[in-house]
Parts: sequence; structure tokens; C-alpha cells
Amino acid sequence: MSLKILGRASSVAIASAATAAVTIATLSLVDRSPSIGIATLLAAGLLAVAFSVPTHWLPAAALILYATVPAKVLPDTPITSVVPLGTVLLVVWRLRVFLTRSLASTKPVEDDNAPNGAVRAYAGIFAGLFTGWAVIAAITHSTTIFGLGWLFSFVAAIFAALTVRAAPAEAALVLRTWIVLGGAAGAYALLELVLGASPLFGSLYNLLGVQSSQHWSVYRAEVSFSHPLFAGAFLSVAATLGVIRWLETGKRATLLLGMLAAAGVVATLSRGSMIATVIAVTVGTLLVSLARGRRGLGRYVLLLALAAGAIFATFQLDAFSERAASTEALRSAGARDAGWVSAMQAAEYSGFLGTGPATSGQTASLFGTVIIENSYLQLLISLGLPGLLLFAFFLVAVFVRGLQARRFASASALIAIGVALAGFNALDAVRSMHLVLGLVVFVALHAPEEVVRTPIFRSRRRASPELVSARATNATTTFRKTRKL
Repeated sequence: MSLKILGRASSVAIASAATAAVTIATLSLVDRSPSIGIATLLAAGLLAVAFSVPTHWLPAAALILYATVPAKVLPDTPITSVVPLGTVLLVVWRLRVFLTRSLASTKPVEDDNAPNGAVRAYAGIFAGLFTGWAVIAAITHSTTIFGLGWLFSFVAAIFAALTVRAAPAEAALVLRTWIVLGGAAGAYALLELVLGASPLFGSLYNLLGVQSSQHWSVYRAEVSFSHPLFAGAFLSVAATLGVIRWLETGKRATLLLGMLAAAGVVATLSRGSMIATVIAVTVGTLLVSLARGRRGLGRYVLLLALAAGAIFATFQLDAFSERAASTEALRSAGARDAGWVSAMQAAEYSGFLGTGPATSGQTASLFGTVIIENSYLQLLISLGLPGLLLFAFFLVAVFVRGLQARRFASASALIAIGVALAGFNALDAVRSMHLVLGLVVFVALHAPEEVVRTPIFRSRRRASPELVSARATNATTTFRKTRKL
């Protein structure tokens, strides 16, 4: 009964909010304030989606929103400047999960024999200590609203996966969605590289009068992500997931989508993302091969042949050669070297204790004009050595948890995004990267057993009949109550 009442109340709230939004938007347009009108309509649409779709769709919806709606076309509002819209969906997801479980008449039976729970507990401890240290740094340095907004975005997106014990349906949908989106984005990136322009998003930018990021000697694909580096990081994860999932399951569609995503990485001409993809796929292949033994040898031979062909084709691209020999590429490499020196000076300025959240750019500017193009050096400056170490320990714990649960594709994807973030100023300057990293962590912690484990990964310990029955009952009950909500 409570769930029915809540569902009706949600419908009434959505209808009321939509009506109010249309009214405000209309008045704003009449008053020649289109940005307010657009922002209001956008907020109403996001609210309607967030409370209308099934709960387990929301994390995947956050990924779709990030991958399809360019940040450049969004109006500059207080909400969008603090957190990405995808992160808002994650917050709503957590709220709906809380309401569903709080109002449920029967509590789900927890699996107390779940393996490797201690590793995940360590991840939670490191996340909590990181958050506490960041709050202390914010208070100590009188952090502005901008810094507090950064802290909220970081914690809400990256640590969201730690707030629930199990979310297999959500993680499975995010994993599949990422592979499909990556394949589509990779194909579009190839089209961009061939045409030397973006037929869809470029036209949209011209229509809205948005400035393009293209200022290089050669065209670099950026798809909908507003910058080639952002596109490269996203596609690197997609390529890793697609290829390693193919090694695990043998589904050819995932290999095709993964290879398209990998081709998209090349189309961005982002050297950091290329390196991240190669390292992640190599590690993932080794992990799967160790688990499988000699079985599936043909897949490894095929993957080796495809990788050799892809590397050969990449070096034959005129765009790749021109980019590697271009003046801006050489300047970029020199700037990264100089960035290390400036970062060390900026970190030493605070005694390696940090100058407060989201202050790396401001602090580094005291020691030069070079932009710190490394996310981890940014954290070193803003949150000091304790913050950087706690965050690194958190990532390591998530990676180990993925390995112990045999989520090899997800664990490898964490390597991909981790390496890619070392190549540009992401975590401290680009809040949408919080969402990307957070969703990778989400999949690494929650991907369900039936998705990540194939018959070759059978567990030696069999669950008791009572536990199997309890799991089935929980899944059915949760699905029904999610639909009602």
C-alpha cells in the first residue's frame, strides 16, 4: 500500500513540476531569457525521466545522457555548473533505492557468505577517509562554493557504488550499454576522421554559436564529448569492456563493438588513451588466459592478429604521423614535462597537505603558466599526499575486488580509465570525468555473477539450496517493487 501511495505521489509531483516548468519556460522566453527557459525545461524533463523509468535503468541512463548530450550545448546554470546531469540521475537512483527498501514489507535476505567482502570494506574505508580528509582540507583553507561543489560531485559520482551492497541489474545494464555506446561512438569517430568534420555535432555547434575545440594541425575526432581527450577516455573503457567480454563469453558482437571503440580511440589521436587501451586489453587478456588455461586458444590468436593489424594500420595513418610530428604535439610533451616540476613546487607549497578541493589550477599558476595535464598531480596539489594516497588505495581495492570476483572486463576497464586520466587534467577540472570513473567503479563492484562468469569460471563452492531459493525470492520481490515504484 505504501509503495502504491508513493507511486501516485511521484506521478502527481512529476505532473506538477512539468506544468510549472512549462509555465516558467514560456514566461522566460517571453521575457527574452531563453537560457532560463531551456534550463527549466531540461530540469523538468530530467525529473520526469528520473522518476518514471524503472530504478535499475538510472545508472545506464546517466551514461547515455553523458555520451549523447554535449556539455557545450547545456545552459550554464547553478545545477549544471556544480554536478553533471548524469550524476544527478545517480543521486536520484540512490534515493529511489533507499525508498524502495525502506518501504518494503519484507527485507531481502543478505548473502553473508559472499566471498571477498573484506576487500570491498577496505574500499569503503579508504573512500570514507578520503572524504573526511577532503572536508578537513576544505574547512582549513576556507574553500569556496566552487570547491564544495567539486567535492559533492566527486563523492556522489565515484563513491555511489559503495552505498549499496548489491546492484547487479544496474551494473549489468551499464556494462552492456557502455559496449553498445562505445561501438556507435567509435564508428562516428571514424566518420569524423574521414570527413575531417563532425556532420552532426559540428552542425549543432554552428547552429548554437558554440566554439569548437578544434585548433590542431590535424582534425581529431571528439564525437559528442566536446574534446578528443574526453572521447578517448570514454572509448578506451568501451574498447576494453568489449574485447575482454568477448574473451570471457565468445560473443562476436562484443568483439565487433569493442574493435569499433578501439578504432574510435585512434580517431581521437589521443596518445594517452591509445596507451591506456593497449595496457588494459593486455592485462585483461592475461587475466582471462590465466583463468581459462589452454582453452579458447583460437581467440587469443585472433586477438593477436587483430591487434597487430590495428597497430600497423594506426602507424600508416597520415593523420597519426602528422599529429606525432606536429608542433603542438611537441609542445604538449614539453608542457607535460614542465608540469611535473610545477606540480612538485605547488605541492611543496602546502607541505604536501593540499590547498583545498579544486584549487590545483590556482595554486599551480603561482609557479608558472603550464597547465597540469595529469589528474593525479592535480589531486596531489589540491588534497595533498594523504588525499592522493587514499584515492589510490581506493582504486586498488576496487581493482582487487574485481579480480577476486573474476570481473576481468570491469577490472581491466578500471585500468583503462586510470591510465587515461593520467594524461590530462580531468579529475580536478572536468566534473563529467567523475561520472565516468564512478560508473566504471560501479561495474567493477556490482557486475552480476551470471554476466561476468562463464562456465569456465565455475565456483568450487556451491551455494546451499536455501541460499539459492532466497536469492531467487529476493530477485523477484525487488523486481516487482521496483516496477511499482
